[in-house]
Amino acid sequence: MSVFFRLKFVFIVAIFSFISCSIKPTYYQSQKKAFDYYVQKKFDSSIAEIESNKYLAKSFNKNLYHIEKAKLLFENKQFDKASKLFIKASENIEDWNTFYFRDLFGHKVYLNDTRYSIDKKPLPPPPKNFDEAMDQGANGIRGSYGFVKQITLKSPHKTEYISADYERPLINYYSGLCGLNINKDLTLVEAKRLILLYDRLNTRKTPFTNKTFSPNPFIQLCAGIFYEATGNINDAFIAYEKSLNDFENENCLINYGLKTPNQMKLNLLRTSKLLRFDDKTLMYKNKFPELAELSDSIEEGIIVLIEVNHSPRKQFSYLETIDSSHMERPLFTSYPYIEKVSEPIDEIIIEANNKKFDAELINNLQYMLTNVCAERIKNDYNSIINKYTVNDRFRNYDTRNWQTLPAQIFYSRIDSKKISFLNIKYKVDNNWKYQKVEIAPTFNQKVIRIFITD
Repeated sequence: MSVFFRLKFVFIVAIFSFISCSIKPTYYQSQKKAFDYYVQKKFDSSIAEIESNKYLAKSFNKNLYHIEKAKLLFENKQFDKASKLFIKASENIEDWNTFYFRDLFGHKVYLNDTRYSIDKKPLPPPPKNFDEAMDQGANGIRGSYGFVKQITLKSPHKTEYISADYERPLINYYSGLCGLNINKDLTLVEAKRLILLYDRLNTRKTPFTNKTFSPNPFIQLCAGIFYEATGNINDAFIAYEKSLNDFENENCLINYGLKTPNQMKLNLLRTSKLLRFDDKTLMYKNKFPELAELSDSIEEGIIVLIEVNHSPRKQFSYLETIDSSHMERPLFTSYPYIEKVSEPIDEIIIEANNKKFDAELINNLQYMLTNVCAERIKNDYNSIINKYTVNDRFRNYDTRNWQTLPAQIFYSRIDSKKISFLNIKYKVDNNWKYQKVEIAPTFNQKVIRIFITD
């Protein structure tokens, strides 16, 4: 071996040694033992691992610790303890409305809106694109609208953890499910919190990607389910109407990977009929003629929420590139990406008491992480990829995300009043699979929540 190749080999080994020292484990790697126990349904062991984890014990991870532990307590049917931690997390995160989000490098991104109208008329909505922003002077608007960053010198994984927009509604979702098992008043409170969250997220219109913003339809639908489960039919109807509008938004599919569920339409037909809103009932019968015949026989039934598999996670790796100014010298660049844990489920059918019911997708973290979040990460990464400093090349990205969330949530309503088990039939990659799920005799009579893994 020539001296040149020996030196190159030594140099590469030295670089890899430097990488192993400089790049910290991803969040998933640091929590892998706890996550493995969770997958094996050894929840007590998983909780013990979470409690003993020194990284999660840091003050900047307080909110992450609360939601990770609360989810495990929820799975372990310790609903009272879980709800208290979910509420703590929800209250602590509420102060995040002072800024939009943290990017991949831990920097805070703020909305900068200094617009004002010359004739004191109300300001128009935020500009949809760059051209519209530049044309504001023509309609009597002065000032600028955009986003600014507050740079931090902290390592990204040591900044205060703030739940991402796709995680945030699920805190209230699980807290509300806790309430259905211990105190329905808690579920009602979480329905109202979801409405507040919906308003806050919609005022931000977070510019994570190049996609046009649209509201998350899961938030209003979840609030409607909670309102209905606690007997607040009028509030449920209002939430269902808003959710339908969000599902029908032209950007819903590209932002959230969701289509309008038929059950959403049936919700409106049923609740408008219960409230004797005859004009609304007629309007929705005309809008959904394919479901009009069912409207006279719709029963309240039992809501079934089916959570599927484990959500994708943030990771990073490194690759060898070439420094254009020194062609003989390789460079090693760490880069972030989204790791898919499982394949998405395409279709679910529930069999109960010799009847079949379709379950429809209402929350799609599988899509949001592998498409929307992946685009956010790519945009952040591209902002520094052309810099050749060691600090940028070996950046420790913020790879924290809520590890124990489901990849997808499906929703159905079955009219069987007394059931001891459900047969779940689901399709993955055009192959049908089956699971039998036992239903405890003490289950809540309004909502059943099921978790299945492929």
